[in-house]
Amino acid sequence: MVCHARPGLANEDVASPIGLLVPLAQYSIALSSVAESGVRDGNDAASNAPQEDGYTETTIPCITESPLLHLDSVRVGTGKTIHLWKHNTELRYAIDKDSFMPEDRLWVQLNMLHAVCQWEGEGVRFKEVDHEDEFNFVVKYSQGEIFDDCLGRSFFPGATKRKLYIYALALTSENRNYLAGLLAHELGHIMGLRHEFAAEREKKVRSYLFGEKNKFSVMNYFEHPSQWGVQSQDRHELASLYALTENEYNGVPIVRHGALELRRSRKHL
Repeated sequence: MVCHARPGLANEDVASPIGLLVPLAQYSIALSSVAESGVRDGNDAASNAPQEDGYTETTIPCITESPLLHLDSVRVGTGKTIHLWKHNTELRYAIDKDSFMPEDRLWVQLNMLHAVCQWEGEGVRFKEVDHEDEFNFVVKYSQGEIFDDCLGRSFFPGATKRKLYIYALALTSENRNYLAGLLAHELGHIMGLRHEFAAEREKKVRSYLFGEKNKFSVMNYFEHPSQWGVQSQDRHELASLYALTENEYNGVPIVRHGALELRRSRKHL
């Protein structure tokens, strides 16, 4: 899958070491060829993801392809600032079930829970609530609005437009079995992480390496979507990042955001 930043907005991403990000950044994940392949640790989460029959071979990386911004690693920060949530912040999400086809609603709910579990509560806690209750962000279906090959899009800490979009392509028979990996990647962005390769391929917006490089990071690209899953190194470095008490990292200011206001009105779905 490839991450594309919407022109005019700050972009995100992180590498195996953590890449820090900027607020209001939104990105898309699109299908394309991957620059390098990786074999996931079979003991990590993705190997236990829910499965359905059928998959057509395709190459799926995650790249931020914006003429303005490119960032990623457990790599963090965008430009001159690192944006995170306050440690142990709880982010409540609601699934806009009415936006999904009936046959996809439970599948999305289960895979979202699986993606959350892969992160094991490190950095930020995620909690599903009913869409009639108060929530911080919404998970929503969309046909796709940027590229025909988009799989999904989300946001960074502090963003005002807080929606995690799942595009039609992510729910096809070829891709739906690996939805949990895609969502785990999206949650990484929501927690402030950028693509693993941000320093090499997304240089226009500076990123900062936290920890060690990891080509198997969930924030990287892979030749097959089954390889997407949160690694123990991802969790460890995210936990270390959020455990920082200083207001800067290597001279770069850190901005820690609260969970923002809870929303209840259906107009936010």
